[in-house]
Amino acid sequence: MTHLHHVDDRGEATRRSLARVCLTIVLVLLFLPAPEAFAAYIPSFISLPGEQALPAPAASGIAFQHDPGSTGLQDLWFSRWSGLPYALAGGDGSQVSPATSERLVAYIDRADFSGDPALATGSLIVVDQASGRRLTVSDTATFKASPSLFRDTAVWADGLANRDILAYDLDADADGETDFLEASPPPPPSPITLVGGDEDQSQPSLGERGLAWVSTAGSQTSVLYRPDPAVAIETTLCVSAGTSKPAPCISGDLVVWTEVANGQSVIRVHDIVDGTFSARGDGSAWNRDPTTDGSRVAWTASYGAGPSQVYLSSSEGTVVVAPASYSQGSAKFGFGALAWEDTRLTAGGEADVAFVPLDWAQPSRLPPLTASASLVSYAYPATLRGILTDHEGESLAGRRVELYASPDAQAWKLSGAALTSSSSTSPGSYSFTVRPTARTHYEIRTSAASGHEETRSPSKVISVRAYLSRPWTYPSTVRRGSRFYVFGYLKPRHSGYTRLYFYRLVTYRRAGRTYRTWRYYTYRYARNYNYSSYTRYKLAFALRYPGYYYVRAYHYDGSHAATWGPTRVFYAR
Repeated sequence: MTHLHHVDDRGEATRRSLARVCLTIVLVLLFLPAPEAFAAYIPSFISLPGEQALPAPAASGIAFQHDPGSTGLQDLWFSRWSGLPYALAGGDGSQVSPATSERLVAYIDRADFSGDPALATGSLIVVDQASGRRLTVSDTATFKASPSLFRDTAVWADGLANRDILAYDLDADADGETDFLEASPPPPPSPITLVGGDEDQSQPSLGERGLAWVSTAGSQTSVLYRPDPAVAIETTLCVSAGTSKPAPCISGDLVVWTEVANGQSVIRVHDIVDGTFSARGDGSAWNRDPTTDGSRVAWTASYGAGPSQVYLSSSEGTVVVAPASYSQGSAKFGFGALAWEDTRLTAGGEADVAFVPLDWAQPSRLPPLTASASLVSYAYPATLRGILTDHEGESLAGRRVELYASPDAQAWKLSGAALTSSSSTSPGSYSFTVRPTARTHYEIRTSAASGHEETRSPSKVISVRAYLSRPWTYPSTVRRGSRFYVFGYLKPRHSGYTRLYFYRLVTYRRAGRTYRTWRYYTYRYARNYNYSSYTRYKLAFALRYPGYYYVRAYHYDGSHAATWGPTRVFYAR
């Protein structure tokens, strides 16, 4: 069995097929206001050749099964919220049943088989979707199913006829880091049995408030709950669910599952905190596969031979997520999104992955800054201006914006803050006055607030000339052939030397006329002497010819633009 970060031959064929037929992969996120208006959401789709199944949202995207259709095997794929899908795992068998935490994806890697795929043994593997690094949690020759991840703990059902619930601690040294992603990982622990015994344990779901699972004895299927997964003190939430697949899901304060009685199925909801039970679902539909994010509940409802639909229930009521023209199912909450299988793009054929944001903040927009000048003198003022808008271009007034400055666009430091304008003439506008003393990159940032994401503007560079004083001579009377001194100041401090250029006033005749002009004479390097915040330079020099001269300083370095200082005219006797 092989585990590849890059897809194998089947995946390569898939990519070639995808490029050849140019199937559209829709990955545009549509940010709409609130879950109560959820029926108005237009989902985004992930569409590949073949069929997609069992989407599982993570913090940065969605993991899902992909069946290219040619082999009958499934690969594990991942699609970032903004980006193209890619194969996360492939091999000789099938990679199925993805479960996600913030950045990890757990899945079952089933080996080659020739019979019933449900009987195939396999390994439980956890992969970091960002780096592709993976860990084989359990490779025993047993059937594994229903993995669930919460933070750094994985649980799954292990066995075939009489299964146990096993767990694996991905942070065994309790240092807050996932062990197999560390540079020097500690020795891996062994999986532990959370729930065993004579009964069949299956369908585990792990959440912040504990573990929910299914226990089957004969024909009776019960839903159980433990506040502490490692402590064998549990509560029976449902004595007889009436179905072999209650599919419990726990998140936040809620546990949800499917319950069948008198030929009708409902979605049962248990509030762990207040101990209450309630039901969701239309009594005329077959309700199944519930999921919850701790405050909302979604499930699939089937109406006879008609297409199935995904419903969402919140404090605002119950709405249909997607139209009933074609079937949807296998909904899953995760990290502010709801994803499900959807066949509308294929007119009822192979399923794609559909998803919508629920709690995602809307993006703000910060167009590039404008500056009153791109080159200024040392410590002279420049004004930076801009405007803050939402993703649709509407101005955002009264929002805090922060100005950051950096000499190299790497190390940023807060330089100022302001509120965007609320005036009717220029809403959302802002301005900052800066006095840079060296070449500086500036950018604007906004914090995540008021339903909008943290945002950063493109950086704006302002170049700066150094400060060079007018040089002076000592003594004030310069005599040719005698040493005199030239002094001046440079800001900022700069070690080494300052270049001084000398020009001489010369007289010449041309075509019977007399002309006088300044002609370059020579240059010298004056030694720099550093003080607290500036540099003083000094040059000892002697002139060979009498007459008028002027001297000026020149400076250039990586943080300052080429700068000529003012001139000093003097006479050499």
